[in-house]
Amino acid sequence: MNRKVVKSSVLTLALMMVMVFAMSLTVYANATVTNLTQTSDSDNSVKVEWIAVTENVYYGVQIARDAGFTDIVQSAYTTSTYELLGGYSCPLVAGTSYYVRVGYGADRASCYANFCAPIEVVTAPVDATNIKFTNADEKSFTLTWDAAPGANAYYIEYNDQVFASPTNSVQIPYTGKSYAYVYSARVNAAGTYAALSGSGYVKDISALSKKIAKDDFGFVKAYTNINVFYVGANYYGHGLDVQFYNLKKNKKAYSGTTTGDYVRIEDKLKYNIMYKYRVRAYINTTDGKKVPGKWSSWNYMINPKKCTYTTSGKSIKLNWSKLTGVSKIKVQVSTKENSGYKTVATLKGNKTSYTIKKFKGKSLKKGKKYYFKVVYYAKNGKKTYASDIITTGSTTIR
Repeated sequence: MNRKVVKSSVLTLALMMVMVFAMSLTVYANATVTNLTQTSDSDNSVKVEWIAVTENVYYGVQIARDAGFTDIVQSAYTTSTYELLGGYSCPLVAGTSYYVRVGYGADRASCYANFCAPIEVVTAPVDATNIKFTNADEKSFTLTWDAAPGANAYYIEYNDQVFASPTNSVQIPYTGKSYAYVYSARVNAAGTYAALSGSGYVKDISALSKKIAKDDFGFVKAYTNINVFYVGANYYGHGLDVQFYNLKKNKKAYSGTTTGDYVRIEDKLKYNIMYKYRVRAYINTTDGKKVPGKWSSWNYMINPKKCTYTTSGKSIKLNWSKLTGVSKIKVQVSTKENSGYKTVATLKGNKTSYTIKKFKGKSLKKGKKYYFKVVYYAKNGKKTYASDIITTGSTTIR
């Protein structure tokens, strides 16, 4: 074999290896770790991941308190594309921002080079504490809690929805659930990662009806013969207050409260007296403070002790007790139980009887059944209001 050819071939091969090595060095020198991302956290650690530069290299990972890496907290090397920093061996501070960068090299000694641009990472703050339900309106409720050191955001989980707040209070739409969870958080400046604490819990949440409408409260049941009444309302709140006033004297006659659907009133209201009554909802805060809504407008009621009727020929005679606080009385008649009533007489409030002889301008008919109502009215100021309790009955002309 020609020695010159062998020598030339060896030189060529060596030159090629040098060129490949040089190219390899060039590639290494110009490349950096990409897609460096925080993927998990605790109150004393962070985990980061990245995309590999190439195979068979070491990665040098550093975490510092500043973006310029003049105050490095920890350095670590790995052949993986992820690293957990902090933890029990070198705990980080809860609710704190740090900065991480990753370099690489051929071995442990050279991997702290070729660093990528640093990213901000965050540790979870301590749990939110002293969480309270503090206020409400008809559509929403308010929660407050103690600020958690290091937290720059809070997340509230309520009825399978998550709400964010930059401060340690929040107002959330009420949707019927009575409990919520609060998490303190540390969010990085880019807003791409949030480290969450464990959850704190608050219960007994409610909305509050600020003012119950007149049509949304009244008598759920009325046992007029034994003077027992149940007053209820459609409302949001933990409970309901009720007040009755003697209309003529404008003096309070009864106050009651309930944490349920209605207030039961037994032997507290006198027969034959016109009352005005009102309601309001209330909530109890976590601290036990009662926060009431506004009192409703007034409704009115009177319970006559006696109202009887007799039939004679083609007439129906009605008699009732002498009443106090009644401004006028209307007698209404119909041939149907639930509709078609016509007013056949409007009387002064001091009247105690009336005889029904005609309906729709015609005499009452034998064999026909007639339904009647006696409606009692109260005057308060310039307006007149019907009592929520009226007298009803029916008879057939024989």
